[in-house]
This record gives sequence, structure tokens and C-alpha cells, in this order.
Amino acid sequence: AGQKGGINCTCSFMKCTGTVCFSLGSSRQVLTQTITDSRSKYEACGDDCPGCLTYRWVHSGSAMYFNAPWNNNHTHGVPPMEDACGPRISVALLCA
Repeated sequence: AGQKGGINCTCSFMKCTGTVCFSLGSSRQVLTQTITDSRSKYEACGDDCPGCLTYRWVHSGSAMYFNAPWNNNHTHGVPPMEDACGPRISVALLCA
């Protein structure tokens, strides 16, 4: 089953092999976290283990690639910045 363009869209796309997020504008930190739940291939190191948290800087012109195996074992997001910063846009491209 391919992806759909929207709830009322009749077009369909090829099965997606991954997503590339291309960043334009001000630099931001991206937070990735290893998932340690039952669907992940990783096990928690202890009862209170949240998984590995990693911050990476994404600058204008940077890209990140995500695929199903990575998404099944990690979360990702752009946390709010404490200091003032300029605008940024992230362009998501589906890879078929």
C-alpha cells in the first residue's frame, strides 16, 4: 500500500523507502531518542532508562534521512529554543 496525498485525494504514490528532511534557515538542534519499548530492537539498561538522548545541530542546507527500521527504534523532533533565533523551514521529501 502506497501513501496518499490527503483524506480526499484519489492519487496514490509508490511505497516510500524513507524520508529526507531538508532544513533551510536558522540552525536548530534536533533531539533523537532510542526507543526501548516492546516494538524496538533495543532493551532498556534499567527500569528508569529513557533510552539514549542525542542532540545534533541541523544547519541551513543540512538533511536527515529516516527509514522504517530507524523510525521503529527512535523518535526525533526539534525542541523549542530557549534563545531567540530566526525562521526555519523543513522540507520533507518521500523517497520511493
